[in-house]
Amino acid sequence: MISGKNALIPAVLVLASHCASLHAQSLTIVGMKDDWDLDPDLPCCISGMEWSERDQKLYFVSDQNHKIYYADFKLAEVETGCTVVMSRLHENALQGVDPAINPEAVRLDGQTVFVSAERGDVQLESFLYKGLLESNSKETVSLSRLDLPVSFQGTYFKNSGIEALAVEAGHKLWFINERPFSNSDDYKLLLTSVDSQGRANSFAYEIEPPDAPREEGFGVSEMLYVRDNVFLMLERRFSSREKKVYARIFRAEVGSASVAKQELLKLEDLGLDKVDNFEAMCWGPKLASGHRTILLMADDNRDWNRGQQRTGFLILKFME
Repeated sequence: MISGKNALIPAVLVLASHCASLHAQSLTIVGMKDDWDLDPDLPCCISGMEWSERDQKLYFVSDQNHKIYYADFKLAEVETGCTVVMSRLHENALQGVDPAINPEAVRLDGQTVFVSAERGDVQLESFLYKGLLESNSKETVSLSRLDLPVSFQGTYFKNSGIEALAVEAGHKLWFINERPFSNSDDYKLLLTSVDSQGRANSFAYEIEPPDAPREEGFGVSEMLYVRDNVFLMLERRFSSREKKVYARIFRAEVGSASVAKQELLKLEDLGLDKVDNFEAMCWGPKLASGHRTILLMADDNRDWNRGQQRTGFLILKFME
C-alpha cells in the first residue's frame, strides 16, 4: 500500500479559440496535463479509470497487471482553468481473475465494482467481472466472473474485445466491442445492455470504416452513461501510415434496434500538440458552475514508440 501527501498539479487552460462549441450539447477543454507526473508510482498502460463522488477518489486499472489503484482526487478552479489535487496512490490486488487477462475498464455503482477485461494470448476473449469495494483498507478486491450474452462468445480481432463499459444505477451494465467481430462483414458493433437479472439487449452501432487498405478503422475505447438510453462514446483509431492517433467523442442515443450518433468533438481540434492514445474516460467532479467534467487519460503503451506516446490527461467541461 502506498501513501503520501497531496500533490497540487497545474493543468493548462487552452485558449477559448481552441474550445469546441457544439449544437445541443457542448464539450469544452478546461485543463490538460502531458507526461503525467502526479505520482511516480502510477503504472504504465492506464486502460480505465473511474471517479467516485461517494468517496472523492479516482480509481485506475492498467492492462499490464491485476491491480486497482486509487487516490483522493479533486479539481480546484483557478483563473487560468483547473488544477488537479491528488494524493499518492494506493493499490489493491484483483483476485478471482484469469491470470492471462488484461483489465480494460472499471466502473462503480456504489461500492460495487465492475471490470471488463480481455485475453489475447491465443484467441481473444472478453470477460466481465463484479466485486465489492468493502473497505479501502483491504489489500485485495475479490471479483467473480459474469456470464456474457451468446453474441459476445465469439471471436474478435486481436486486442479488440470489450474496452468500453458503463453502468446505470441498479447494476445495469452497458458495453460494446471495440471493433467488429472477426466473422463480421460490416462495420457495426453491438452496444449491449445486461440488467441485474441477466436479461440482455443489443443494438447496432455503426463505425467509420478504414480510409485506406491495411489501415485501422475507428473503434470504441470507452463510453459514459448520461441518462436513459443516452451515452458519450470515445472512438479512436491509429493511422500506421501517418503514425498518429485520431479521436472523437460522440453522443449516442439508443433507439428500438440501432443507435443514432452525433459527433460532438474531434480531439485534434482542441489545439493540442498531438492527440495521444486516449483510452480511459470517466465523469469527474462538478465545476462551480454546476457543469459536470469529463476526465480522459491516454495509454502510453509502455512508450513503445520511443517517446512518442505519453500518459496524457484532459479535463473537459460537459454542457447539456
